[in-house]
Amino acid sequence: MTYRKYENPSQLAANPDLSREKKISILEKWRQDEIALQRASSDGMSGGHAPKLKTIENALAILSDRNGDLSLSTVLDVADMPTLERQVEGVLGTNPS
Repeated sequence: MTYRKYENPSQLAANPDLSREKKISILEKWRQDEIALQRASSDGMSGGHAPKLKTIENALAILSDRNGDLSLSTVLDVADMPTLERQVEGVLGTNPS
């Protein structure tokens, strides 16, 4: 399984078909790729920057947090509002528009 089919880390983290361990494994691979991209960029190579690194790290922190000790700001940093809206619509059977 690859992370490339997900637009952002929160989509991957919200996938009910993946186990917590599988989500962590995929996010770790994504994190390593983003770090390599960032390193290449700082070494003057093309490839751009790693815009999702913080969001990936926050998603990993949330998935790894078994005690529920994370701050609300960390949870909101990883949240993708369109994804959350679709999930709420699915649960409530409503359309917020």
